[in-house]
Amino acid sequence: MAVSVDGERYFPQGMKNRLSLKVVHGYTVSMLKIRCVRFFLFIMFPAFLFPFSVLKPLRVMETNWFDILFPPESEKTAALVALFADTYLEDICTILETSPGKRMPILIRSDRQRLNGMYSPWPYSRLVLHDTVPTEGELAGSTNTILMVLYHELVHAVSLTLRSPVIDNLSRVFGDGLTVNGAITMPYSFIEGVTVSLESSNGQGRLNDPLVYHHVFQDALEGRFLSHVAASGVSDSWPGLTNAYHYGGFFSKWLQEHWGMSRYARLWREGASFHPLRSSLGSRFRQVYGISVDDAWSAFETSLAAGTSRVRSEDTRDLSGRGIHTALASGTPGLVWSDRHSGTVCLRTPDGEVHPLFDCDSSLSRLSISPDGRYVLASRISKTGNGEIPVAEIFDLHKNAFTGERFPGFRDAAFMGNEQICAVRNEGQHVFLVRCNRSYPDNQTVLYESGPDHEFSMIYSPTDAGEGRIAFILANGGDRHVMLTDTVSGQSRELGFTRMTPWLRYLSSRVSEDEVYLYFSWAPPGGMYRYGLYTLFGGSLVLQQSDISGGVFSPVTDWHTGEVVFISRMSGYTQISGSADLETEAFIPGDIGISSAAEDTQPDAYPAVTESITPIPFPSRMPVSIPYKAAFWFLDGTFIPLPVQMAPGFAQSTAGLVPGFIFATGDPAEHISFVLSPSFLPRTLFCAVFRANRFWRTTVWPAHFCL
Repeated sequence: MAVSVDGERYFPQGMKNRLSLKVVHGYTVSMLKIRCVRFFLFIMFPAFLFPFSVLKPLRVMETNWFDILFPPESEKTAALVALFADTYLEDICTILETSPGKRMPILIRSDRQRLNGMYSPWPYSRLVLHDTVPTEGELAGSTNTILMVLYHELVHAVSLTLRSPVIDNLSRVFGDGLTVNGAITMPYSFIEGVTVSLESSNGQGRLNDPLVYHHVFQDALEGRFLSHVAASGVSDSWPGLTNAYHYGGFFSKWLQEHWGMSRYARLWREGASFHPLRSSLGSRFRQVYGISVDDAWSAFETSLAAGTSRVRSEDTRDLSGRGIHTALASGTPGLVWSDRHSGTVCLRTPDGEVHPLFDCDSSLSRLSISPDGRYVLASRISKTGNGEIPVAEIFDLHKNAFTGERFPGFRDAAFMGNEQICAVRNEGQHVFLVRCNRSYPDNQTVLYESGPDHEFSMIYSPTDAGEGRIAFILANGGDRHVMLTDTVSGQSRELGFTRMTPWLRYLSSRVSEDEVYLYFSWAPPGGMYRYGLYTLFGGSLVLQQSDISGGVFSPVTDWHTGEVVFISRMSGYTQISGSADLETEAFIPGDIGISSAAEDTQPDAYPAVTESITPIPFPSRMPVSIPYKAAFWFLDGTFIPLPVQMAPGFAQSTAGLVPGFIFATGDPAEHISFVLSPSFLPRTLFCAVFRANRFWRTTVWPAHFCL
């Protein structure tokens, strides 16, 4: 997937003439004949009178295969996407042994601060990317995450538009949603499996992340490994919809490794042609591989379950009951955690009583307790109109209510003492470590920066390290380093123990009068997540030595009992667990401590888990862009021949079904959509219902008339 950076290759000086005699929007002249019929119907309605000038202005960068739409604040991200989009598309087409089809728009949204992307064939093939960065989790396993999401969605765009010649001709009439692979042959686990496996082919991506591996391995460990049918369903228990991504990704990778990529590509090509008796997955799979999909899935399960014997049965206590826990923190009031299952943040007091504090949703990613034990700081995603932004809020345990203090843009926030907060803030793909005083939230000091044009791509888990210091994780995918920065001097340096702890995550701290304790999770190659503890002044390192069922996530210590408390990720649920006796080993690697130099005291316990990939810089020269014009895209859309339900009094005396069709289109910027529903009556040429929607939502312009 690596490509050379060549500005001239991707950023031509002039824009191509879209309306040339030979090509219009990527279509040949012969294909344009069908489009002219749609256009004839379309121009009969005053669609172009809609006041697009009131919408948010966008610009467009053009590549060989894409029109990239972006707001001004996402220009650099659009340039990065433009640099790689064509190469990624051609790479995927080579892997799946096909060729690119038609041009597609890619919309980059800056108002959605929860990392995601989308490929949709409705009303025509298009992609959407969110210009933001990941929170700690399964999407945090790549250095250039926005490019990984782009690659993932492009695999969808290629694999779901593989068609036989007959289906391909029909799709030119009825629209891009006509796909045999997506509608008939491939279940959800295969649809997501091809994307997750190919996104992980460069040593990064989800399948190289022990967080994702843990999910499938834990199911095998507990004897609850899903069938290929169940893996395609939507589960109402943890981890829900991700079954298709994780199971499908690992199974697709297993097929590719055992039978080769060419045969895997053949499976997708065979599935793209329709046959009334042989279009099921079972028939196509046996046709390509010579065995049933059930037999292949059983062999895949056997290979994954081979390592379950190494996992110890550890003596742990269940402190919470079954749930879906996304955050855990410890302090003088006790333990606080979030449970997505109940939608509640809870406090467990030292006497063992559990009390609900406030409501939460799945976006809550971190909790922090102030040193005086009065406040809880919660980091989550807040919805504002059509957008989403990260926000940190403070809850007063004494008053049992939020204080009203809000920190928009703050991710992964934690207390520094009682009056200061450290957090992660991003602007597109740039990420900043910041701190501020609660009394002056707008007066923020930037302490560290990462992202394109820097050595590392992401910052995670900033935490108080005492006396004006902050410890935090610098990451390039799985390449993780714990840094210490002094907020007074502004100097930062690495704590050298982190080369012994690959895939380090969920850093937290406890500051006492004579020591600073740093807690974290880490995973050895091929292993599950384990417990780790580092003492900043003493320079000692304590590491868990064996895998236990459920793993160890977000570890802390109970301030009253000294017990290690953590989140266990079991099969179908999570729980808060406690253990007084994890099997650990203590290391004192030289004089590692607050005054030592990391590079002089660094033992290498494990080889690198993933290749350390430097973030790809933004292009030094921005490509040419032009103002976005929505009307051009209304020539394309979805055509569905359906009878139309006519109301009485509308050109006829009685209600009933009459011949007709639906033509739906819209602009790729998701501003406006149009639906045209003509119906053909015996004594009238035709009647039509025309609707203009706020992109498939509120109707803003209905019209009815007859000719």
